[in-house]
Amino acid sequence: METISLTGSLASQLPSEVLCLILRNVQHDKPTLLVASMVSKQWRATAIRYLFTYADFGMREDFVAWQAILNALPAIIPCVNEVRYGPGIRQQIQLDQAYHEGIPEHLDDGLINPDWSDEWEAKSRDHHACIDVVLQSHITLPVMPAVHTLRWESWMLSRLGWTGTRYNSNTSRFLDCFPGVTTLYISDRLSFSDVFKIVSHFPRLRTLHWDEGAHNDVFDGASCSVLSCLEELSVTNARWPLDPFVDAVIASGASLRSFTLAPLLDVPLSPTGLARLFKSTARTLETLHFDMRADSDSEYLTALVREGAVFEGIMLPQLQTLTLSFCLRGSAGPEALETVEAFLAHFPVSAEMPELTLYLHHVVDFPISIHAPAYIFDRDYHNWGGMGGILARTFPGLKKLNIVLHTWHAALASTRTDTAIFANKALASVEADVAISWTTPTHES
Repeated sequence: METISLTGSLASQLPSEVLCLILRNVQHDKPTLLVASMVSKQWRATAIRYLFTYADFGMREDFVAWQAILNALPAIIPCVNEVRYGPGIRQQIQLDQAYHEGIPEHLDDGLINPDWSDEWEAKSRDHHACIDVVLQSHITLPVMPAVHTLRWESWMLSRLGWTGTRYNSNTSRFLDCFPGVTTLYISDRLSFSDVFKIVSHFPRLRTLHWDEGAHNDVFDGASCSVLSCLEELSVTNARWPLDPFVDAVIASGASLRSFTLAPLLDVPLSPTGLARLFKSTARTLETLHFDMRADSDSEYLTALVREGAVFEGIMLPQLQTLTLSFCLRGSAGPEALETVEAFLAHFPVSAEMPELTLYLHHVVDFPISIHAPAYIFDRDYHNWGGMGGILARTFPGLKKLNIVLHTWHAALASTRTDTAIFANKALASVEADVAISWTTPTHES
């Protein structure tokens, strides 16, 4: 009893700042937070802040539960900072995880027991039947002004044959609950019109990440003003040309500081459209990321090089970081490097840009790199000396060159050392510090 009393006494004497640091480290561990909430009144007040910081609306039951919680305990409304609308995602992930964990126990002669597999198929169908992608009109949530991040994710819809969530009056009522959103993630095959309708609910929006854009349509130009506060824009896997959308961003007068483009189409944003964007953001753009990893992306780089004249007279003096992610795959590797070299030669960036990052993906596909990844920097395979010359001439003010190698298997320590030696030798003409790091599908170092 004395130990319990002493522990309780010490717990109650912890400064609130220290307690916040402790619980912040376990903010994603709900069971631990629940235990912490029962230590003392002080711990309860702090633990509740982290217990309810994230609201996940993935099933019908989630809406009912959150409606009851927030109406019964209005004091926790300011605790909710992030919301996800992802029909069925959380439950499907749990189902998939349980299925894979159960496979070893249900193998017959190396094959999955068909009865057990049928049982899981039935569970999956029951789960899909519970997913309701249409927001319910009878669910009334209070306004949550502290929510700053909203994730609109519906990749589960593709499993059910849906083409995307459609904006309607219930969508409007739901989004009106989060007027303070500054960061919006959209992973849904929405039309431009629906995206603008969603964005219109967030007058303070600063960051927009849009993945899986579905189709172009005619939208009201007056709605462009809803993007006027935008500072960071990321568009990935767009399925239709982005020129109308980018023109709307330009028309809004947004002062973009960061722009990311990861194409799915051959030419998702025309060179002239990109040039228009550069002109409109010349005084503000600080970070630019081109993710050129898809099979069609080399064609996009080629198109940008072919029409490089559209960038003449354009300069991005505020650009601090340029990131290029591209594949070096098989025999296409040297051609990819030559295209990147030509791209950099045409690129409208300041000579004083201090940092450049090159993400090289699938280097393990090189026949030579299967045995020795270090040799991807050998001039017999790729003209890294030429690349170094281009970088030195284009960016004489470069202070740091980051090269990230993506492989399917973790590299040995000796391989990392050898690769760093080869890279620095191959890029000797670059006076910047060359930093080599490695990534795998599940690990970065």
